[in-house]
Amino acid sequence: MDSDLSTAIQKIEITAVDTFEQMKAYAAEWNQLAAQSPLRLPMLAHAWVAPYLKHRLGTGESWTCLLARENSSLIGVLPIIRSKSKPFRQQCRLRVPYPTDILIATGREKEIISLFMTGLERIFPHRHELSLKRIHHQSPSISILSPEKINQRVVRDFDGYGTYMEITGTYDSFRARLSSGFRRNIQKATRQLMARGNIRLEHHHGKSITDQDLETFIQIEGSGWKGRTGSAIARKSSKSAYYAELIKHLQDLNWLHWYFLLLDDRPIAGLLAIRMENTLVFEKMGYEEAFAAFSPGHVLFEKILESVFKIGEIKEINFLSDDPWISVWHPKKRLYYNLFLYPRRSGPTLVGYLPRRLLVGLRRLGRDDIEK
Repeated sequence: MDSDLSTAIQKIEITAVDTFEQMKAYAAEWNQLAAQSPLRLPMLAHAWVAPYLKHRLGTGESWTCLLARENSSLIGVLPIIRSKSKPFRQQCRLRVPYPTDILIATGREKEIISLFMTGLERIFPHRHELSLKRIHHQSPSISILSPEKINQRVVRDFDGYGTYMEITGTYDSFRARLSSGFRRNIQKATRQLMARGNIRLEHHHGKSITDQDLETFIQIEGSGWKGRTGSAIARKSSKSAYYAELIKHLQDLNWLHWYFLLLDDRPIAGLLAIRMENTLVFEKMGYEEAFAAFSPGHVLFEKILESVFKIGEIKEINFLSDDPWISVWHPKKRLYYNLFLYPRRSGPTLVGYLPRRLLVGLRRLGRDDIEK
């Protein structure tokens, strides 16, 4: 370790908290640190992590949060979920809440991650595995959590793409780049809806948000395939409680945005979005099944795009996923990875690292065969 890094690390205090009251004391600083992150992801914030830890843990899971502080200022956060390891009951598996990442003040990544890894070794000496899933390819975790830089075995697994759209130029110039067939389909769908009534976009933000917005979205989303498959908010009480608390946190921070497509006064499509500085992150979209033939999701998104281009404050729309419906809008793609870390001991190596490495290798071969 170089002397400058050693001196810097000596000034940093690592604290572990495991109650919501303890965590709440750092909420404001934590949210501000997330807002300043160049990744611009709401999943890094206390507003996201706290509801997840309260409502989304599995049976037998518990949590601990490591906090890095310097001169009483928060400069790093690592939330950890612990569960028993099946091969060896005295050992445990650790995971970072999905799809959260390690949050660190810009420029302090190397030293803070080093301290967090040391802290995990001290608190969980019998850990079997640490996993971080759906990690943005530009995250410091990707470059720093490597075998060359930490004394652990590491497996990195490709986890597909996320999509995003840069908002530059005018909406007309953007729309001209879409396929002529898709433009005609959207125009047709819009005309068909207009034949049934007046359609308009309603955007709720700040003081215009009410408790009814979540209820409206739940009804819209639950009417379609998400309701049938169980991915809708209303299908599980734990998911409903999680979203209710998440939305309350986001509203308090002024990050929450609701968009609804109305046919006369009837909402037929809705979007839950989160604004992080000049980025609009899409969290959940739904539409009424009865109007599926008229592509209400696409019509809603077109109207959101028109509004975003007109106002001029948003520079990026982050879809997070690579869902098929997004591709017709010609978004750009980002790579995402899963990381699995194993202590250099025989047990974790034999039952964790080697099987994981084999599995990832086989998946890579499968992808290579498909590409050929």
